[in-house]
Amino acid sequence: MVQLRPAQIADIPGMENLERVCFETNRLSRRNFRHLLTRGQAIFLTAHQDTHLLGYGLLLLRRNSPSARLYSLAIHPAQRRSGLGRTLLQNLEEAAVTNNRAGIHLEVRTDNEPAIAFYQKLGYRPFAIHHNYYADHQDACRMRKRLDIIN
Repeated sequence: MVQLRPAQIADIPGMENLERVCFETNRLSRRNFRHLLTRGQAIFLTAHQDTHLLGYGLLLLRRNSPSARLYSLAIHPAQRRSGLGRTLLQNLEEAAVTNNRAGIHLEVRTDNEPAIAFYQKLGYRPFAIHHNYYADHQDACRMRKRLDIIN
């Protein structure tokens, strides 16, 4: 059975591993994770089965901002299409509402069609293209969802 819980310092090695298997570029480092866990204005959820880290989701909360930013959602490739990504994202959306956020926005590579379709299926809508956004010069599709319409 998969269990969700807030991320902890002890999860950092597992999250670093997920970064390596999930993303080719723009990976979060140990230092990034530690900062976000200890000083960042963030909601950081992990998904575990027994002792295995299967995924994580990271939502940033800026002060005086009506929306949150989905900064990262990483699901181990063996767990994709299992519903885990949906579960993590829905829990992050609920946490955003609890933190008085009216919406969530995110960026996703324009060449990552499966991820774009996943977000659209969950109610996220494209609103802009950010050119040359990633380290490899790939464009980003900016998407958002109003949280007062959570299904």
